[in-house]
Amino acid sequence: MKLARSSSSFWLHLVFGGLLILNFMLWYQGRKIKDPWDNVPPSPSPATIATFGLGDEEISYRMSGYFLQNLGNVGGRYESLKKYDYALLEKWFFTAGALDDRANFIPVLAAYYFGAVDGEPEKIKHVVTYLADQGQKPYPQKWRWLAHAVYLARYQEKNLPRALELAHILAGLKTDTAPWARQMPAFIQMQMGNKEASYEIMMHMLASEADKLHPNEVNFMRDYICKRTLSPSDAAKNPLCQDIP
Repeated sequence: MKLARSSSSFWLHLVFGGLLILNFMLWYQGRKIKDPWDNVPPSPSPATIATFGLGDEEISYRMSGYFLQNLGNVGGRYESLKKYDYALLEKWFFTAGALDDRANFIPVLAAYYFGAVDGEPEKIKHVVTYLADQGQKPYPQKWRWLAHAVYLARYQEKNLPRALELAHILAGLKTDTAPWARQMPAFIQMQMGNKEASYEIMMHMLASEADKLHPNEVNFMRDYICKRTLSPSDAAKNPLCQDIP
């Protein structure tokens, strides 16, 4: 009787050990196997995206944002932003954003997450296009997305003509833009080597808005004009620069 029990226990342990070894071998062989990443899927229509939240557009807007935020970073996979198809991402931005054009979740993702890809001007231009559109929406503080589009076009896309074009749009907005935002055309003109154009923009702002600006802003503009746009000899003859240390 004891012999039968001992034999049964032996075979049980042998089978268990075999299964354990087989399980380890399967794990070892399959640990690197992953489903191929199909990149960014085509953007559906706004009506299709609205079904994400069972017809609630605000919920659907946020769910589409979560989807974009985690795209390529699920199932143990961490895909580089440089591998993303930004042309398809741009379509997602516009389609999802149409569900709630006052919200800032999608613009935040576009600007600070997808816009963080470095050394990829062809990808960044799609982010710039979307943010430029968002920055012209007639809602408070939306102009900041246009300012961010100018920044990305200037430093990441490295497209100064486009940055200047967007900066002029920003400067012309009839909204609560900050003084520095209206000065951006001057900064870009300076970077392009157009000191005279930069000087004229700053002088026009001083002539038309000095009484509405904080004294610190006026002092900054005077300093910029006298030390950046004018030569030392021209600055010495300009009455605007007389009291600047």
